[in-house]
Amino acid sequence: MKNENFLEESYVGLTIKEAQDKATQAGLRHRIIEEDGKSYIITEDFIADRLNFIINKGKITGIELG
Repeated sequence: MKNENFLEESYVGLTIKEAQDKATQAGLRHRIIEEDGKSYIITEDFIADRLNFIINKGKITGIELG
């Protein structure tokens, strides 16, 4: 999906705080769904304006919509 590619380019490499601040400023909800290989228990509802961050060593390495 084009939007996900754009989001990955915009957020990948940022620290957790930088990504959270950026998402908040853009009016987007956000949550961490995986950190250092550990997946968190999350709801499976799809919310179009929510970003799901994947973190490794304090940096965003992946992002999903919903």
